[in-house]
Amino acid sequence: MNELDSLKLELEQINELDKHSTKILSNLAYVYFLYNNDLLVYVGKTLHLTTRIATHTKTKLFTHYRYLECTRKVFSELERYYIEKFN
Repeated sequence: MNELDSLKLELEQINELDKHSTKILSNLAYVYFLYNNDLLVYVGKTLHLTTRIATHTKTKLFTHYRYLECTRKVFSELERYYIEKFN
C-alpha cells in the first residue's frame, strides 16, 4: 500500500486522531480537519499547521481540529480526496 492509500481514512478513523487546540509542530505537510463540536466543517492543507489554524480562528467558526501528517508529495491529492469524500 502506498502512502496516499494508507492515509485515506473514514470519518470515524479521523475522529480517533489526536485532538489539538494549539501545538508547535515541525514543518511537514498536513491535511487538517476543522470541527464545530462533533461536526466536520472544513478540510484544508498546509505546510505550516499552527499558523494556518491561527488564521482560521479569525474567519471560521470551529471548536477544535485534527490533522494527518504526510509528505508534500501527496498533500494536495489527499486534501482533494477528503474534500470530495466529505462534501
